[in-house]
Amino acid sequence: PGGERNLEVEWDLQQRGRPELFEHTNPWTRHIRFEIAEANCMSAAGSFGKMNQFAGVPLMPMMTVYDFFIKRALDQLYYDVYWRSSFLLMGTPSGVSLAPEGAQHSWKSDIQMPSLINWEPAYAQEMEWILAETMRRHFESDNEDREGVLVRATTRGIPQKDFLKRLKARPSSQGLSKEALLEEVRLDVLAGGYTLVDRSADADYEPGDNVVSILAMGALVPEALAASDLLSEQGIQANVHVVTSPDLLLGRFAARNDWSQLKKLGLTGDLQLAAAGGSSVDPAEAATLAARFVPLVSVADGETGLLDNAGSVIGVPQVALGIEKFSKSGTPADVYRYHGLDAESIAKACLEALQRATDREARFRSS
Repeated sequence: PGGERNLEVEWDLQQRGRPELFEHTNPWTRHIRFEIAEANCMSAAGSFGKMNQFAGVPLMPMMTVYDFFIKRALDQLYYDVYWRSSFLLMGTPSGVSLAPEGAQHSWKSDIQMPSLINWEPAYAQEMEWILAETMRRHFESDNEDREGVLVRATTRGIPQKDFLKRLKARPSSQGLSKEALLEEVRLDVLAGGYTLVDRSADADYEPGDNVVSILAMGALVPEALAASDLLSEQGIQANVHVVTSPDLLLGRFAARNDWSQLKKLGLTGDLQLAAAGGSSVDPAEAATLAARFVPLVSVADGETGLLDNAGSVIGVPQVALGIEKFSKSGTPADVYRYHGLDAESIAKACLEALQRATDREARFRSS
């Protein structure tokens, strides 16, 4: 009615329970559907990614795939990155966060290869920055050793308002305009990680006594935030640092620049010294001093190995939480609890990490 086109009649399609696909060859869709032929799709992505070198056409292929089934095309993925093809691989949904869709598909594609960089955004703003940076590097050929890009995404709905709300509450954010704040965070996101919760301005903030750092990645950031709030009620101060790329923050790129982004986030192995026994003794006259670390807890919807080297890098005790057993079907909350990734389990791990960071004695030799 009203002159509107009836596409079902025009294309002879029938809506019966589920929509039918309309097949056509219009090149301006720039979309090729491979159904479940993941290996063929991966080979095509790699081929299109080399078009700039072979034909002078800098195509940017973006392959979308159910994350778990990237494993069906591992051989092709390896050769794509081996010959340094430039492409973007979107694996979504991924991990046990897709619990309602079935347990069988819930193991994440935790893949680390040369010439491949992994991203795991939590908030939509992170995703926008990551995709824009990927495009920029592709067209400016500024992507050496990171030509292949794998984004592990999720279909879990995450409240977006927490992103800006938590950022504005950081002590370092005070006095910054929204634009200046977002630009600062954007640079941190693209460097591998940023601080979302910083409790250093709290009155009872005592590093070496009640302070712990949480490294959280992707879909589990809300659980890390809830754990931090829960611990705050118990007098434990848990800072939350969001990992956007384990390769950049903790992997080969981080090693090349002496872990500079970790240091920028304040994640160091510095000992926190206090007079032994808590007394106010001049350290220069003390025989021993109590020395404690600020420990780490990492949490990821994937193998613990994605983040479990952080403690050894900076030299502090760490409790690494991740997926260590086959999953089950259920709500995300139920499945997180099953794997020990819910807020209460993260809070418990923080207390365990503080327990591990037992007193160390710094002894002075007489000259």
